[in-house]
Amino acid sequence: MMVVFSFRKLFVALAYVVAMGALGLHLSHCIQSAFQTAGLNGEKTFPVIVRTGTFVAILISLGFAALPLAILTGLIK
Repeated sequence: MMVVFSFRKLFVALAYVVAMGALGLHLSHCIQSAFQTAGLNGEKTFPVIVRTGTFVAILISLGFAALPLAILTGLIK
C-alpha cells in the first residue's frame, strides 16, 4: 500500500526510474567484468558477452522500472 502511495508522486517515481537506469549501467559493466575476471573473454566471446550483458541489464532495469510506471499510468491502483 505504501509503495503505491509513494509512486503516485511524480518526483519519487521519476527518481526511482532514474536509479534503475543507473542500476542497468552498473549491471552491464558488472556482467562484462565477471566474465573478464573468470578469463572467459576472448576475441570471439567478448562481443557476445557485451551484447548479452547489455540485454540482461536492460531487461532487469526495465522490470524494476515497470512498477512505478504502471502506478503512474494508473494500471495499478
